[in-house]
Amino acid sequence: MKYLLLFLFVPGIIYSQFDIRASMGINFISTPSLRDYINQSYRSPAEPEISTFNSAICFSGETNYYVSNSFAAGVEVAYVLNSFSYSNELGRRELIYSFIMPSLTSYYVISGEGYNFKLGGGAGVRLSYVEENFSIGSAEYNAIGVGFLLKADGNTLLDGNLYANIGTDLRYDLNGNFNVNRGAEQKIKLNAFSMSIRLGLTYFIL
Repeated sequence: MKYLLLFLFVPGIIYSQFDIRASMGINFISTPSLRDYINQSYRSPAEPEISTFNSAICFSGETNYYVSNSFAAGVEVAYVLNSFSYSNELGRRELIYSFIMPSLTSYYVISGEGYNFKLGGGAGVRLSYVEENFSIGSAEYNAIGVGFLLKADGNTLLDGNLYANIGTDLRYDLNGNFNVNRGAEQKIKLNAFSMSIRLGLTYFIL
């Protein structure tokens, strides 16, 4: 009986390890309802409309537990920040938004000497914050939603247990909405579709 228990549990012990990743990158993000609101309420007729996709800075951190040599599960927290500003004879106007995106993740893992590749996805709660600044005042809004992502991560050995990380994400987030009243109440949805490229470091704890 004890040999059966060793057969069942020792493989898990051999492959069990953690990794910790920290990354920074660029999100190419589309927020259709927010884009329409900015084009209608912020820019002057002489200024070009903002495009469908815009770049935003993204920071993320993640930890994973390796259940086996080919499967890992973890928790990621990503933070996206973007802003738009305009100036005219009425003064300066600025809109800043940020998304905090915690997710539970799982991966199929391919590992070898000096490299590690993970392909997977996840889902989680989305917390949104929007700030509007005008020459005569400001407004703040908060929202909550849910989001989904697909991910690919590659790690290449630098030294010891430290690896260079390059990754890409594909996200669809239902970030909630906020209401503004500019004579008539208007609901602005924060739904977003984004693709990102990021660079960082991964440290493996055996």
